Amino acid sequence: MAIPVRSAYFPGPRMPAIAPSPAFHFLGTGREEGHHELSDSISIQPTTFRLPWPSSFPAARQCRHWKEAQASCIELIINIRRLQAEKSKVVPDGFMLTTRVDDSPALTPKEQLIVDSAVNAAAYMTPNASPARSRLISQLYMLLWVQDVVDEITDTLVQIVRREIPIPKQGIYATFGLNTEILNDNNGAACILVEEFASFISFTREQNRSEFKGLQDFLDYRGQDIALDFISTGIRFGNGLCLTAEEIHPLKEIINKANDHMIFVNDFYSYEKEKHAMVEENACILNAVHYLDTVLSSGSSLAKEITMLLILDWEARMEDSLRRLETEAGLTRPQLRYAHAMVEAAAGNLLFSVTSVRYARGHEMKEGN
Repeated sequence: MAIPVRSAYFPGPRMPAIAPSPAFHFLGTGREEGHHELSDSISIQPTTFRLPWPSSFPAARQCRHWKEAQASCIELIINIRRLQAEKSKVVPDGFMLTTRVDDSPALTPKEQLIVDSAVNAAAYMTPNASPARSRLISQLYMLLWVQDVVDEITDTLVQIVRREIPIPKQGIYATFGLNTEILNDNNGAACILVEEFASFISFTREQNRSEFKGLQDFLDYRGQDIALDFISTGIRFGNGLCLTAEEIHPLKEIINKANDHMIFVNDFYSYEKEKHAMVEENACILNAVHYLDTVLSSGSSLAKEITMLLILDWEARMEDSLRRLETEAGLTRPQLRYAHAMVEAAAGNLLFSVTSVRYARGHEMKEGN
């Protein structure tokens, strides 16, 4: 079952016309040459949902297990309320106040937005995750939007995955499903995922940079700023891949191109929201559209068009990289799966951005669409 689509958004001045690339056929078919079908995911065709789709990706994929992930995120929301109440702390902004154990599962608008954003991001960007993996990835995504409690929760999660404290049987930390099976699976991949998440949370506490030597320097830093190392680790975890640094090395080109594509897409769709926060709240803005506007003195409209062209150019580069990898001798099945998974994540990030209520205020879908 597809996740309901409630918004459709294209922020650019002109929608580019581009044909789908056959190199990305697996996004639509769910099949990779000579291998089994991607059974944990379904294809999402943009035309079916009448989505503006400025891409050579013929489709995106979505995890089948999003409802289980959604339930786990709602459970985590309720446990965050309880944790704060037990410690007599203020609940995160927009969360429901609670003074009793049998909390209502009803969510406030802010809580619902956080759950939907986390579930959709995980389902679209790691579509081939099993139910248990999808739940954990979704919950970690959710914590990215709950800054008030993330430090305390993350510190304890790290202790759990490192086996420094027992695995909890109840309470908020039991919600994450970090049982012995998932902790032992794939040479401790869950531990690596949580540690990478903790590294990103530490990074967010540092002072933001505002000056860059050029576009690549900006992209390298922006990648850290939007947690791309954590996302890439989540992609491997979601696909059940255990690859060494030596095995990942031949894939660096397509990994880097997919990561840069995700930056351009994220910033293209989030620019208006971030610009509004900069003007109204004096918030810091770190965004590719804003960066291009600043260095080129182009104006935001032209900077958006340039960003859109860069998105399409990076898709062409990803296509070239993927074709080379598919004909290269010596690559293993897990290596090729990771290459395809990075493309799936890039397409999923586009689908998330096109349909995100966070970005598309005022662009809600009409009934019947």
